Amino acid sequence: QGRFVNNIIAANGGDGISGANGRNMTITNNIIVSNGGYGVAVDQAPSPLLADNDVWNNQSGSENGNYLGCVPGEGSLSVDPLFMDEANRDYRLQEESPCVGIIQ
Repeated sequence: QGRFVNNIIAANGGDGISGANGRNMTITNNIIVSNGGYGVAVDQAPSPLLADNDVWNNQSGSENGNYLGCVPGEGSLSVDPLFMDEANRDYRLQEESPCVGIIQ
């Protein structure tokens, strides 16, 4: 279905990344934060390959809005990425960001 690699997906009204199923879906080295829906949502099995992402503070309306139908993969985080100025859409990372090195 698709490859999502080296992206910052932040502050949109819906899911950060969504798909009908996770077959052939690879989601690695992304920062997916503060979206209006889930961070990563998959409606049907199998789960996509997930690794080395920061998925944090997504607002699906549920207790944990970060993942639906899948789980964080190896090396994944769920922390504030410390953008320079998120309110003004400056998504560069601060020097002390825990996400330095995620986007390659």
